[in-house]
Amino acid sequence: MIEVAAASGLDLLAEAERDGEAASSVGTGELVVAGARGWSAAGVGGGGRQCDERRWSGRDRGDRGCRRAGGAALKVLCDVRTPFELAAARFAPQKGADEAAVARLARRLELNGRRVLRRDPRGVPMSGAAGRPLGRSSGRQFDAVLVPGAPFVLDALDFDRRLRASHAVVLGEGRLDATTLDGKALAEAATRARTARRSAHAIVAINALDAFDARILDLQTITEARTIDQLTSAAEQLAAQL
Repeated sequence: MIEVAAASGLDLLAEAERDGEAASSVGTGELVVAGARGWSAAGVGGGGRQCDERRWSGRDRGDRGCRRAGGAALKVLCDVRTPFELAAARFAPQKGADEAAVARLARRLELNGRRVLRRDPRGVPMSGAAGRPLGRSSGRQFDAVLVPGAPFVLDALDFDRRLRASHAVVLGEGRLDATTLDGKALAEAATRARTARRSAHAIVAINALDAFDARILDLQTITEARTIDQLTSAAEQLAAQL
């Protein structure tokens, strides 16, 4: 299993080093290739725009529609449902892109989708995950299976059984906003809590949800906390309330 955030994540760069146009996910692609060659069991991940596609090999053997790279079937766990063509607008500002750079990146994606890629990923849900779309080289180029990451992880943790045995659910998030509803783990967990008739509470650094989206999530409480002291206080207050 390869974690994209660990290989090509924002925390690997100082804020001043972030360049949404020059950066790539080539490091993630190299790890996938290494895993496919037998260094590890390659599973989740995607290559970047600079990844040397000639290093991929293998024929489509009909395994769930996956093309195997060096004997490994690729499965990409995606944290959002964002399609390929919207990745620049949604995520490039996080990578240091200003308004003009976002427009240039959007044009680049449009050109890649129409003329460069083996298969056009535009309109495909989850193909724009991680900002620099992993669907470009993994999902659409190599027939990887794109799956919603939050349900996959929650199921692996036996979340539903734990939920039924719990009185309430406490969730954490850095920034709670409209993108949270686009497939992120907090939204998935909150939805399951509502279905199981368990109250859900969120402690977040920033709450940027509007009233309509907040009603959709149906969180009983949302508390902002940015420091250790604030987190401790929020947890104590929530414990007393529950």
